[in-house]
Amino acid sequence: MIEKLPPEVWSLILEWVGLTEDFNFSQRLCNDTYSHRPLIRGEREAYTTLNSLSRASRRLHALSTPELYRTLIVDDYSDPLRLLTTLSQSPYLRGLVKELHLHLDITEQPRFQKVNRQRKKLFIAASSGLELPPETQSGISRGLASKIIDNAEDATLAFWLALMPKLRALSLSVPRTPFLTAGLFSERNFGKRFPLLEEMRMEPGNRGDYRNPQVAIGFFEDIFSLPSIKTLRFHHVLWKKPITWEDYLLPDISCKIENLQLVAVDINYAALDTLLSRCHNLCVLNCDLLVSAQGFDCGRLGDILRAHGETLEVLDLQFRTEIPGVKEVEELLFGRIGSLRSLPRLAELIGPLHALIGFDETKIGSKREFFDPLGPLPKSEKPCLRLADVLPDSLETMQFTVLLTGKDWEDELRRVTEYFPADFKCKGGDSLVVTDPTTNPPLTGLSMGEQTGSRIFQWVWSYVKENEQYDDYEEEGS
Repeated sequence: MIEKLPPEVWSLILEWVGLTEDFNFSQRLCNDTYSHRPLIRGEREAYTTLNSLSRASRRLHALSTPELYRTLIVDDYSDPLRLLTTLSQSPYLRGLVKELHLHLDITEQPRFQKVNRQRKKLFIAASSGLELPPETQSGISRGLASKIIDNAEDATLAFWLALMPKLRALSLSVPRTPFLTAGLFSERNFGKRFPLLEEMRMEPGNRGDYRNPQVAIGFFEDIFSLPSIKTLRFHHVLWKKPITWEDYLLPDISCKIENLQLVAVDINYAALDTLLSRCHNLCVLNCDLLVSAQGFDCGRLGDILRAHGETLEVLDLQFRTEIPGVKEVEELLFGRIGSLRSLPRLAELIGPLHALIGFDETKIGSKREFFDPLGPLPKSEKPCLRLADVLPDSLETMQFTVLLTGKDWEDELRRVTEYFPADFKCKGGDSLVVTDPTTNPPLTGLSMGEQTGSRIFQWVWSYVKENEQYDDYEEEGS
């Protein structure tokens, strides 16, 4: 009977082991809260159980194989050499891989040189079927034989990627000098390599404790031109050209990106302006920008958004700094983003309220003088803007972080609500609904009622104090 397994029974088996027929990691590859280690621990048990079941019969094995190889999680906790051996010897299994989570630190693997020799043998045996350019093929072969860690790591990752050109989603830890790895995305390989790749998540390798953890985006400029790429997430990527470390400006290319996430990215105004000007179909923008000691002008960011944000539907703005002695990144911000009413499709807005409408004179003021001889950053001499003057009519959800500086929370709330759009009506009355922040956890929740027609607007207030943040989401219908 088991050889004639009905599809519905197979679905129940997948559900029992913790998987579903449409299970994949692609939606999580570009998630801010995504952490591959907990995910691996949770899902590996399900795959292990499914692998054990697949040995019960030929039918189960045939059904299980596409599931087991559709999504590959390769990191230091797995047995990458064994998996590499299996894939290099089986074009059929390589063709099943749709999503690859590749986070390797080959220096942590035992018998480093011996493992490299084994990788080289596997590559030589498989290279004839990989259709690699001669220079790339010889480069990987030399790198796998190299005693230089950077070269060996680059060649190893390039070998992995060369095996699976039909990927749809890729999460990748990038080596410090990824010449071979980046070369696989080059224009000369288009049509043969990664024609189906839609989502890519990139972060530095695991050796950031004693080396610069940032990777120059200029290595990977060709990924912006991939024919199917729609979602890109960069974490701790330096927006520079390799070798020269000049500011990187994206060339005038045809770019189909719809979802762009820049997390802890060091990018200047001109580079950001050029990047957004190339993304004509951009719907979701998540900017978690790394602010330097020179500070950040929110006004220039506002100019960039107004110039290139006509297609944006979701805008998430955050700022961070890694400067020793700076406790709050707000110490480095000045100016204000200003009006976003020229963004006709914007439905969701997340970010610091003070960066949007301006800084009050009672706020951070001259904190910078304590750690920088240049003195305090300039603050806007203009009063804070009213939210009614900056929010577009298309907005449905707002989530703002409000900077508290020791003032009583009621005073802070009263000051902010003065700038709230006057034509907004609160559900059940004309005043704002405030949840007592003395509850556990402390928070302030504001839910807005309908403004026009049947549209329901939601205000999500984030209460931030002493580096702790709590969010209150009150569901509203329409």
